[in-house]
Amino acid sequence: VACLQHGADRLYCGTCSGALRKKQPRDRTIVCKTHSIDDARRVLAQFPDEGRFFTTGCNATALEETCDDAAWRPTARAIEKRLNLTPTYVQVVDLLQRRGHFLVRDFRTVFGLTSDETDALLAYARFWDELRVCCGQQMSADYVARLAGRPSLRSEESPGFDACETVNVGAVERRLVETSVFRQCARRVPQLAAIQAAPRGGSVATPVLDGRYCERMNAKMAAHLAPVARTLANNESVASSEGQRATGCSRFASKLGAPVGAH
Repeated sequence: VACLQHGADRLYCGTCSGALRKKQPRDRTIVCKTHSIDDARRVLAQFPDEGRFFTTGCNATALEETCDDAAWRPTARAIEKRLNLTPTYVQVVDLLQRRGHFLVRDFRTVFGLTSDETDALLAYARFWDELRVCCGQQMSADYVARLAGRPSLRSEESPGFDACETVNVGAVERRLVETSVFRQCARRVPQLAAIQAAPRGGSVATPVLDGRYCERMNAKMAAHLAPVARTLANNESVASSEGQRATGCSRFASKLGAPVGAH
């Protein structure tokens, strides 16, 4: 959003601790992430008039609220009361699981986006959402478990089920790098082009998405997990031959080839 509205050349994007260590020019837009509420307070104190606070929260009752772009506001009021900070926006996990990338529609009102800007963000978020779950070192733990022949923690009917076996990550990645948001912002804001986390101690993630990264990464992941799946399959075979009950993990070992082949 900041890149679209203010331009990539005037944008700092990184950790809040990094922003605090190095004084930023007054004409630069700062977008920083932190898990420390104290760091958030210090950054906001530097910009008492322009600073905005965004956070993530959980609120199962949000699903009972109206489905328009105001459903996050009750959660924001609860957070404001608890932290004595007024959130500009709260990404409610329960709403995110229900709406997926369409949650971006909330941003139109919150940030005053134009229709074209909203559509551009929706296009980027649609493809990013699938890759963030089904590609890279931080992919869905459920998907990693299935690749290793273990059972999924969620049922296929759960709103949070990733369904990565149905996703062609290569095609999705190639569509992502062609979006206007990626082309306009990713070169100067590397976080928009990175699936993997930043190096330990680093403040900037390494750009990795090039249209083929996810295919390479997932192939390596599948090859790494294949021995685990074979071991579980062998254990199941031995247990079956002895008339014992097979373990829950080994029941899924034979499915490893299906998700890998789908990509």
